[in-house]
Amino acid sequence: MSLRTLLLVSTAGVMVFVLSCRTGQQDKVYSAGGGNLQVEYFQNTNTVPLFEVFEITFKHDLAYENPFFDVTIDVTLTSPSKKKVRIGGFHYGSSLPSTTLVEMSQTARGERQKISYRFDKQDLWKARFAPSQLGEWRYSFVFKNAKGQEASGRGAFTCVEGRRPNPGFLRQHPKNPFRFVFDDGSAYFPIGLQDCWGDNSATGSAMDQCSMEGPFRTDRQDAPDLPDGPMFVRGASCNPQNADVYFRYFSQCGFNLYRFSQENCSFALNRDLDEYLVQESIMTDELLQRARAYGFSIFIRDLRVSKGIQ
Repeated sequence: MSLRTLLLVSTAGVMVFVLSCRTGQQDKVYSAGGGNLQVEYFQNTNTVPLFEVFEITFKHDLAYENPFFDVTIDVTLTSPSKKKVRIGGFHYGSSLPSTTLVEMSQTARGERQKISYRFDKQDLWKARFAPSQLGEWRYSFVFKNAKGQEASGRGAFTCVEGRRPNPGFLRQHPKNPFRFVFDDGSAYFPIGLQDCWGDNSATGSAMDQCSMEGPFRTDRQDAPDLPDGPMFVRGASCNPQNADVYFRYFSQCGFNLYRFSQENCSFALNRDLDEYLVQESIMTDELLQRARAYGFSIFIRDLRVSKGIQ
């Protein structure tokens, strides 16, 4: 996964950047058949640990007015015990660089920037699945557009024991509604946090300008004494940090739940129920993947639900 930034224009308070898209790496690209659409697809892996993410990426070049709703993807997975599971797919931006527009304006609180993103083509979709059974899984899919044109394909992957076992999905305790447990029966005692997020650097990512709060801040006038150990030593600067530093520090301090709430001191993910913001959704996806890598469970909330989406 790469990220490149190039400043192209800076006129009339508008700056334009080009960002590379995140398509990931694949071992082999397949061509879907069985229909009248040209679709390429590839897997993120051939072996996936138990409860981790298996992903299929689809690349298709036709233009659609709304790529979220004008294309449907139906995937049928067959477990090692022959149980069938059906999942859908979702739109995931472009295989080509996007254009980032940064518009500067004066407000009562000083100069502010407004960032938006534009894709010249939107040709990527994905499907994801977390297997709950060890062994070989097989899948087949149908990729169909609103005109009834379609393509189909199939593949396989193997679910294996992970080097760091994943306890599974988080659930309410079956006997105590005030407790949580994972699929493996282990208890979960959530200690959570939430923070502000934005693409202030106009890189198409929220992960390069994280802020360390609490005892890690170097600008506190009443800074408390910290425990012994190198992880508690204050550096020359508390901000900005990257997301790896951010989530590693908080996880080592005992935090294990992350609450993400769009437009609650963070960017929006959609304009209405029919129009989603692609780059912002990708940014959130990457951010929460980083949190999951450090053992955080995710609590998603849309602040606008209580306000009503306009």
